[in-house]
Amino acid sequence: MAKVVDYYVKRTAANEPDLTIGDAQTALTYLQAELKNNQQFSTVSKSAD
Repeated sequence: MAKVVDYYVKRTAANEPDLTIGDAQTALTYLQAELKNNQQFSTVSKSAD
């Protein structure tokens, strides 16, 4: 995911980006938390079967 952020920054380096690096980092943090929650839910669901 960090590569995606690097690509976005390089691509928009000449332009004024709508999103900042902080915005991207916040989005990645939320995505990582969501993935972690989904993995935990999946593990619990498999254990219950």
